[in-house]
Amino acid sequence: MLKADIGERIEAGLRMIEQRWDVTCTLHDQAGAIAALNNAELIWHCSHHHPYCQKYRRNEWGRNCVEYCQKGLRVEARRRIKPFISNCWKGGSEIVVPIFRDGVHMLTIFAGIFRSKENRPPKAVSSMYESLPELSLKQTQELGQFMHTFALGILGEIDMMHQERSGDRRGQIGRYLHFNICKSVTLTQLSATLNLSVSRTSHLIKELFGIPFQQLVLNERIKRACIYLEQTGYTLEAIAERTGFANHYYMSRQFKKAMGVSPGQHRKRHQHQLASTIEPAP
Repeated sequence: MLKADIGERIEAGLRMIEQRWDVTCTLHDQAGAIAALNNAELIWHCSHHHPYCQKYRRNEWGRNCVEYCQKGLRVEARRRIKPFISNCWKGGSEIVVPIFRDGVHMLTIFAGIFRSKENRPPKAVSSMYESLPELSLKQTQELGQFMHTFALGILGEIDMMHQERSGDRRGQIGRYLHFNICKSVTLTQLSATLNLSVSRTSHLIKELFGIPFQQLVLNERIKRACIYLEQTGYTLEAIAERTGFANHYYMSRQFKKAMGVSPGQHRKRHQHQLASTIEPAP
């Protein structure tokens, strides 16, 4: 039976891919579209949770992983646009499928882990490396194509969710913020989307939400930041980028002003929600 909740349907799809191809899937939620659904199990998929990735992922090793997966591959995905194979410093390979929408990098979906043919592993994980499967050309083509279609389907599901609510202006504004909160958004851009004047759009937002446009945007960014802090291990820098703040220093100031505590303190309050099975570095 089709699951009623969109987050549950996406999560079920990821599980199906994992079972069918015997891989581990990861979503990099570049634009915050997944976080806004506020589904804990789905957000769990936004971090690399394969045992090979988790092994010794603290301290220097963890920093290397952040530099490669969260930063390096993001740049590479924006450069390549199309699916490709990554070969990480740890000796693992993954199929990487970036998804763009109107020029915005929305998602990157990963599947792996496979044995890299280019990079040898550190000695500490050499035995795990030997147990990893090799990636065949046929598997790359089939899985890459399926993942691309699936990722587009995710955005389509989110679109339909908002279309059901878009019979009124409130739903249209919600859809705009959902897909654009990760970047700089302006009242002028929103007014063009609504085919209204800037003045009318400003008054409409006050009528519908009771607050000015900039406060509405800030509230949505703080809400997204809370989800990331509570349910992921993303760095403050990564969270700031995914929520549209200029940098993590500005995010921290605005977060404390709105929530009464710093982002770090908020994360500690919800630390029990972050299940960690990561071993300390040797």
